[in-house]
Amino acid sequence: MPDLDLNGPRDVAFCRFEESWVERPAIELFAEIAERRPDAVACEDGDGGFTFAEMWKAACWLAGLIDTAIPSGGAVGVLLPNQASYPAAVLACLGASRSCILIDRNYPQERVAAVVRDAGLSAVIMSRADIASGYLLPAGVRPFAIEDAFAAAEVPPAMPAVPASADSASFVVYTSGSTGQPKGIILSQRAVLHRAAELVNAVHLHAADKVLSLASPGTIGGLQQIFEVMLCGAALVKLDLQRIGLGQVLRAVAERRITMMFSTPAVWRSVMQLEGAREALTSLRCIQTSGDVLLRVDHELVRKVLPSNCAILSVYGATEAPALLQWFVTEPPHDEARVPVGYPLPDIDFGVIDEHGQPVADGGEGELVVRSAFMSLGLWCDGDVAPGPFEFDSSRPHLKTYRTGDLVRRRSDGLFVMLGRRDRQIKIRGNRVELAEIEAALRRDPSVADAAVVARMVDDEPHLFAFVVPRGSVAAGFPAEIRNSLARTLPPYMRPRAVHVLDGLPLLPGRKVDEAALLACAAVDVEVPAPTPSPTAGPRARAMVNRAWRAAVGRAPRSGQSFEDSGGDSLAFPQMIFHLERLAGRALPLERFHARLDEEGIARAVESFLEEKPRELAADEPVIFFFPPAGGADGLLAGFCRSLAERLTLRMLRYPGAGVLARADTGFETIVRLAVEQIIREKPHGPLALAGYSAGGDVAYATMTQLIAEGREVVLLGVFDTDVSGVIYPAEPVPRRRPRDQVARLRRGFRRGYWVTLAAAILSDDLFTRRGIRAALRALMALDPPLPESWRMTLPTVILLRLFHRLHTEWLNRLRPVRCDVPVVLFRSDEPRPPEVPQDLGWSNRTSRVDVVPVAGDHWRMFEAPDVDRMFAECVFAALQARRST
Repeated sequence: MPDLDLNGPRDVAFCRFEESWVERPAIELFAEIAERRPDAVACEDGDGGFTFAEMWKAACWLAGLIDTAIPSGGAVGVLLPNQASYPAAVLACLGASRSCILIDRNYPQERVAAVVRDAGLSAVIMSRADIASGYLLPAGVRPFAIEDAFAAAEVPPAMPAVPASADSASFVVYTSGSTGQPKGIILSQRAVLHRAAELVNAVHLHAADKVLSLASPGTIGGLQQIFEVMLCGAALVKLDLQRIGLGQVLRAVAERRITMMFSTPAVWRSVMQLEGAREALTSLRCIQTSGDVLLRVDHELVRKVLPSNCAILSVYGATEAPALLQWFVTEPPHDEARVPVGYPLPDIDFGVIDEHGQPVADGGEGELVVRSAFMSLGLWCDGDVAPGPFEFDSSRPHLKTYRTGDLVRRRSDGLFVMLGRRDRQIKIRGNRVELAEIEAALRRDPSVADAAVVARMVDDEPHLFAFVVPRGSVAAGFPAEIRNSLARTLPPYMRPRAVHVLDGLPLLPGRKVDEAALLACAAVDVEVPAPTPSPTAGPRARAMVNRAWRAAVGRAPRSGQSFEDSGGDSLAFPQMIFHLERLAGRALPLERFHARLDEEGIARAVESFLEEKPRELAADEPVIFFFPPAGGADGLLAGFCRSLAERLTLRMLRYPGAGVLARADTGFETIVRLAVEQIIREKPHGPLALAGYSAGGDVAYATMTQLIAEGREVVLLGVFDTDVSGVIYPAEPVPRRRPRDQVARLRRGFRRGYWVTLAAAILSDDLFTRRGIRAALRALMALDPPLPESWRMTLPTVILLRLFHRLHTEWLNRLRPVRCDVPVVLFRSDEPRPPEVPQDLGWSNRTSRVDVVPVAGDHWRMFEAPDVDRMFAECVFAALQARRST
């Protein structure tokens, strides 16, 4: 069996994690680290951090509270975002000898409530902001505020209880369950510390390391990283990927000089394609990829971007068994599409069996079976341990045998290659999903008589498709109603991308569902009709779409394949629309476009719009002028606008291009003035209703004040998650750099092919004030050989975004808010925010009338929330009705 650090960082000095430490209570190990390194940072996030002494103090105080309030043998839930205070909650449960139930804060509230009920919890550790906002927990469940633990003045001198044994039920992680309910998998301290020892001794983790954790704290990965990192005295950096986005992750790695980063192949795939990734990741000495199979093309991409001395650790495991296989990846064979998942880890017996349970020959394909003493204890059932998926050997009861359900092949060199799943359990973006749980959620809907879910691979990524048989006749919007219902109970990665309505499910002769027939139906995917009656689009429209598609995705569209299926995500979609508008020479109505359309559908929508004559708006017509964020509408916002357009007339405001924004006499007021002109031109008479999302909320507010000053009546301002409190997004001054530095960045960006670096260099203060941006763009566009098509179309977009944000920041720095007597409805996402952020996100400083409407999801996903378009349309109608009544 190879050494743990084979091909890895063997030359890095570190303190070895001793085998005997696995048998010790984890809380004692942490206490020793806190005593040795009291002033070192233990854990930090985007808002700050805590030292080991502060973490220990908070854990002791909270453990005392738990010991007093929760009877012995009880369990405590931890429902916190991925933030720096999280480890204190876990440590407090250990110190009080209470089982720690880990709950993902990003789950819908109904799913959280189901976990709380199933676990039998009487107390949950939460953030003060969630408690204050009235986060719904089942009746009788007591919330503990994590902030109270860090604010406490008096701290008990020691933990209140005798530490739990290494084999006790210390942690419960909830995953998707085949019965239709989430299932809790129990882990002992022994299993968690055993894995910590393997990781530390493999990557030579030491106190000077700084490790970035993007894993949800409610998963086995998020739990493991607390102990792997902090028990070495290293610093753990926790960031919530769903809240901050990949661009901020890249920035955090660069600014904090992260040395290790653990994530899934899907995240690595996206991070490595961000412009400036090579420069931002220079501090990394090791990355870990787990949660899914690493493809050879992914490895090639990662290897091109990472520093040459950065090791790549591939890890395979499951919640039932934290790690089974791992290795430091070397160059994989060119004839294999998948990178091997690793060598067997110590203290585990391995076998590969066929469908009859018999061992397969060397090199044969079969199901992976493992046996070890370092696996899950079983399933959490009414506060006790049930055997779960394990088989026991009566002669050696400490050993458990686990059939993983994964199909593998063992190569002649001992490495295992993952081939797929034996059953219907799959992984989506690193999250384990039971298709049966989604089917159960569908069948719970009273309008559904039967349901089935299948997963179809698209570019090596699984996509979910649901098929439902309704009870009686249904309306045309039935699939959308089903998706909205699922959004209330399932996290985003478990929601089908399409819902098909059938008269009955296709069955095999044995009366089982014919999944092959359903997969064939999913491959056609005809749920979304073409938006116009035109039979085919003309060659001009198709050529425009083909060119914009290539620029946004990097490859030509395939016949019948949607933009989304071809690899176009929420970031690429607005780029494609932007390119289309440049080619068409006109702004396009976003409500007609979405990522589910194929090349033909998008071309028909473009052609239909270009042939239309503008329609004059009636004075009393319910219409909303919508201000998008600086980068335009992504796929989710476009979908929201499309749904909203079914209820009222929508006009999407367009911001000026980079050529206008780059002029010396242009300011934020220019953007506002042009918006006012658009609105007056389209609706010269009658009341107005405005709305804005993110930075668009500020533009809408400024436009509203200008319209009122010119005598127009504004009856409503709708704001979608625009934070003007100055706490989360303070207005920062625009930095100045020396011209010599900018010239160096410009040359470096051009040489290495980073158009974001080029944009940043072009936008230096010296060039910006001397019309240099236009000259730089003209020079770049006139190069021979010419720039690639994607550069020619994308570079102006990036420059436009940076110009917009610069003008926006300058406006915020000199803004003196004027409180208007216009009703403002704030649609606020339910993501966690610091306690000092007001519930109205600061809008009471701008208006005397603000109503807050909570919306499920974070800032980026709020337009997926059920009925958000209906709620907004009702607000518009209510405002107009109120005007008529007065």
